[in-house]
Amino acid sequence: MAGGDSSKIKSNLDINSVLQRLEQSQSKDKKASEKYGTIKNIFNRTLQCIQTVGGIVADGASYVFAPAGTCYNALTFVIQAWQGYEGTFESLAGLLEKCLEFLERLTYYTDYGMDSKLTKIACQHLQIFVDICDHTLKLRSKRSKFAAFMKQMFLNDDGVQELLGAMKNLVEKEHGLVSAQTWKSSNEAAANSKDGLNLTRNMHTSLVDDRKQKQHERDINSWKLIIVNALDLDRTIIEPGREPWDKMWKRHKGNILEGTGEWLFQDSRFTRWISGSEDSKRILALEGEEGAGKTLLASNFVVHLRKMKGSGKRVVTAHNFLDIDTKSTTDASDANIISRYVMCQLALAEDPVMKSVAGICEKSQSFSSALDMWTQLLLENEDLLAMDVTFYIVLDGLGANAEVLISFLQRFSDNPIIQRTRILLTGNKELLDAINLAGGVKMDKIVLGDTNSKDLILYINRRMDSMEILKSTSRPGVSELRTKILSSLQSSTRGDYYKIERVLDNISKTDDVEEIDALLESAGNVRPDQIESDIEKLNQQCTPKEVAEINEMILWVNDARIWFSPAQIEAALALKAGSKASTSLMSIEAKIASNESSSGFKEIQPAEVNIIKHYLTTICPSDLYQKFGFDEFFDLKMARKGNYICQDPDNSQASMVLRCISCLTDQRNEKTERLLDYACDNLHVHLKETDLSLTGRSLKAQVGDALLRLFTEQYALDSLFGFHLLHEDADEVQFTKDDLPASWKTWILSDQGVNSLTKWLKDSAVIENVKGTALVASFNAPDANRHLALFGSSAKLAAEDLFTKDTTQREAIRAYILLDTILNKDKSPTDKSEEVNDGDQSTETAPGDDKEKKTEDGEDVDSVHSPASADIHWLEDWAQEMLKFQEKGSTWEAQASLLLSYVAGEKIPKSLAEERARKALEMNPESWVASYALSRVIESKEESLSHLETVLDKLVRDTEWQNERGHKGILARVIYSLGDKYWEDGERQEEAMATYSKVFDLGRSIHLFSSFSDVLQKYSMAGCWEPMITFFERLLDEPQDGPNAAGEFLMDRLLEPGEAFLSLLVKLFETSARYDLLETLFVRAIARPLPGVTKTISSQSDTTTARLSLVSRTTKKLVLLYGSSIRARLRLSFTSGLLTSSIPIWCPHG
Repeated sequence: MAGGDSSKIKSNLDINSVLQRLEQSQSKDKKASEKYGTIKNIFNRTLQCIQTVGGIVADGASYVFAPAGTCYNALTFVIQAWQGYEGTFESLAGLLEKCLEFLERLTYYTDYGMDSKLTKIACQHLQIFVDICDHTLKLRSKRSKFAAFMKQMFLNDDGVQELLGAMKNLVEKEHGLVSAQTWKSSNEAAANSKDGLNLTRNMHTSLVDDRKQKQHERDINSWKLIIVNALDLDRTIIEPGREPWDKMWKRHKGNILEGTGEWLFQDSRFTRWISGSEDSKRILALEGEEGAGKTLLASNFVVHLRKMKGSGKRVVTAHNFLDIDTKSTTDASDANIISRYVMCQLALAEDPVMKSVAGICEKSQSFSSALDMWTQLLLENEDLLAMDVTFYIVLDGLGANAEVLISFLQRFSDNPIIQRTRILLTGNKELLDAINLAGGVKMDKIVLGDTNSKDLILYINRRMDSMEILKSTSRPGVSELRTKILSSLQSSTRGDYYKIERVLDNISKTDDVEEIDALLESAGNVRPDQIESDIEKLNQQCTPKEVAEINEMILWVNDARIWFSPAQIEAALALKAGSKASTSLMSIEAKIASNESSSGFKEIQPAEVNIIKHYLTTICPSDLYQKFGFDEFFDLKMARKGNYICQDPDNSQASMVLRCISCLTDQRNEKTERLLDYACDNLHVHLKETDLSLTGRSLKAQVGDALLRLFTEQYALDSLFGFHLLHEDADEVQFTKDDLPASWKTWILSDQGVNSLTKWLKDSAVIENVKGTALVASFNAPDANRHLALFGSSAKLAAEDLFTKDTTQREAIRAYILLDTILNKDKSPTDKSEEVNDGDQSTETAPGDDKEKKTEDGEDVDSVHSPASADIHWLEDWAQEMLKFQEKGSTWEAQASLLLSYVAGEKIPKSLAEERARKALEMNPESWVASYALSRVIESKEESLSHLETVLDKLVRDTEWQNERGHKGILARVIYSLGDKYWEDGERQEEAMATYSKVFDLGRSIHLFSSFSDVLQKYSMAGCWEPMITFFERLLDEPQDGPNAAGEFLMDRLLEPGEAFLSLLVKLFETSARYDLLETLFVRAIARPLPGVTKTISSQSDTTTARLSLVSRTTKKLVLLYGSSIRARLRLSFTSGLLTSSIPIWCPHG
């Protein structure tokens, strides 16, 4: 159109420019002026459509130029070409109007989508527009214009009709396609409407189902609570993994060998019983003496039943396996407890059963006896008739308790309601005979012995397969020896697994055939004889030191209230030996595994004496042999030094008291520290359970001396009650009893400990050496405040801590609670009120009467944690008199103000603490304690900051003060407080970070960094990742044999409830991509022992496993919560000889 001249194309041409060109063209043609308005309108609408369509094209094709602008230039050329040519120009206007109609429709098509056919029609429409422009170009020459004029004049053809015809055809096709699309869309809309209706219905159904499911879950939880409460059980048993009945079953299940018990499942008596055939009885008993394998069979049967349930059958199993090794004080064999546990299992297994039992429990609320419970919930529960459920009850190890259950078994046998219920009993012949003698119990019986010989053979062969001397049957003589062992043990032990295990254990420790033969010959001896033989052998073989260690282990195994791990047993031996005694570098586990003596010194053995005797009698004449007295000499050498392996039940509890006190009073090392928790928690129990009438007099005197040390020496008091922590303490402590050690409830807040101690301090033998001391005299005085007598020295120390010394917040709060509690024991509120009013008539309200309210066990109620100002004033007066202070100086006022800032609440306003602090500053402007107290209570942020800055500057420069016990913890708390103030300001975060980092200058104690987890949370919320990386790097910057502060810090955070710290770690390491640092931290955490793990973990390998398990569970959470970006980068290198290669942490996809 431009004739190859690009200069004719106007850039940035818009609608107004084209219309202006049209106006110029028309102004020259006066005759067309009447039609100008119509033509201008058509061109304007066309240009508007071109602009819209051009925008669509540009958006769809991502053109770098504007299509509308190009079209504007084309129309300008058309106007110029048809200038002054009226007839053709009018036809052009008509044709453009037709194009305009389509372009307007095109915008609707593009908005709602076009198929390929309609898109083709649109392209053809646009092609006609191009043809119009092309036709216009031909009118540029005079010849062409004349030809067009003559053609219209004589042929009435303006050259545009052909284009109009093509346009008409396209419009008809377009309308047809649009109609078809409309029909299609209407059908799709109808289908979508139907689908939408179905979706709505499904959503409604889903919501209803979800609502029903939630209601069902609420109903189930309600039913569970009703049942548990009615059965008087602990609510925790309904939590997953907390079922007490599964504990012992799982323990026995772990001893089941593959292939054992198959004979039982094929026995005709068993198959009839389990299938419920008409000729079978509902009760099946497994009879056998102790060690016959009854419990293993019963455990195997429970496994068998669970497999049946997995196959789709509605089977409910309830079982009770007695824990004969339990240290629990509860009588686990009590028939009432067994009944409740079994009934609870039956009730909670299936929803219909649960609903039925809950309904009965809700009506009954409680049951008068075990038989009443069985009768209402099972024997007379008619709802069970309509349920297609088979109940199996397994009762193992019944003894004397069976007498209580016989009545239930009698009613059970012919009960018509519970026809689909079966009971499996295990017991000895005496028990089952007693049941039969009672009568009315229909029961089948399988006697163990020959019937379970296959299990016995499997067990013996499996044990021999694990022995180095017997596992290789290709070696000469091994097969014959195995056959001999198998035959001998089968015939001599009569199926007693205990005897078989003992003999096989001894065989595994020798390679001498003659010794094996001797062991087989003694295999049939009764069990007490075997034990006595083993003890005598140890008496002969062990050194006196080893015998003493064995006796000490017997004491802890028999009389400790929990099972001890090997590490704790080592600690007990170290405690008995004392700090100056040498200890073995080999652990007990290693000694047992290697069969080594615990002492380097070896005792002379009888076999060695026999060898020497044989040699001397061979080379020496008999008269010469007699002359030298060799026999007397050897007898003297073989004589024991007076100690034998034994147990002393009369003195055992008193000995445990002495051990606990020794752990608390003597300086502990890394080993004996393991016993601290046990000593704190159980001292009062051993005091209470000791029978002083049976205890030896000398032992009682030792306990008396030890008790005096316990309640007068600061180290002992700190160990038991934590008045002063044995490590730095930088925590911000809440004023609540929840922070108090468990020993406080026993000894201070209640009368339990004091009551246990009373019988001791009134025994003449106990106080023989200490009866003249102030503690004993005060304690035994008539109408004595026994707590104050017992804690007299502690009370004085507490008063000094409160008003004269620099102490941590925790120490100050505990000192206040101690004094407030013990000073009010055995004193009426009226007396105390009078003392307060006599001392100062202006004192505020006296302490309320509720101060002396106690719980049934003597524990003071929590009113001590809501003191009034009168309580503090009264306490100050007492302390002033106790410490013999004539007047309260600046130090006293400062410490008092700090105490008030700790306990301020509803009854003690902060203004009171502020008043005392300002008074102290007036007396001594250099008092940092007063400044610190003021910073805690004043409203002005600027003044609070100023005081904290002054305190920090003063304490940082005072290195001598920092070296005193506990002072670094105080300084760390000041650092955290000042950093928090800076951070809260909002504009001083850099100063806050610099302040927080000063904690590293105080040392590597992990307790200084415990509050840094809150700092890390602040950093995380503000997106300050670099300071967090710096913190962990500085924490890791320590020697390999250092205290492992990083590992302790991370492990302590992982043990905290919730996932806040995990979320923090994820954000940090995803942002920083420092996965190497994360890996190092986790490795250090694995190397750090779990707190309290020695209470339950039985070996060092188990301790490591526990640590790995915790870290693994943490990593699972990381992966599940935050995806593969964490999993892909987490690889932990397990050190300390665990694994030599890096292994990937668990991931959901393996």
